[in-house]
Amino acid sequence: MPATTRAPDPADYHLTSRRQRFEALFTAHSSTVLAYALRRVEVAADAADVIAETFVVAWRRIDDVPSGDEARRGCVSRVHGLLRDAQAAPRGVLVSRHRTPL
Repeated sequence: MPATTRAPDPADYHLTSRRQRFEALFTAHSSTVLAYALRRVEVAADAADVIAETFVVAWRRIDDVPSGDEARRGCVSRVHGLLRDAQAAPRGVLVSRHRTPL
């Protein structure tokens, strides 16, 4: 019988690997955070941009990310702040600011 894999539980944030912690965070909360962003933008690409920025910051600060609902609230708060900042900027700034060549 093949081994089955399960989605990481947010309670598994005690995992030792930063990558495992980030994957658990993303798996547990990305769909909720994306749904929040999509409800608040006119263009889906803007939601994709703020989600990308939100999870880049989460990756960089994974050691500071709380577990469970606090992690979700932190991600939603980050999206809210990015969208608030984008409203104050001219149209297209959100996209151009976050899409820089590697």
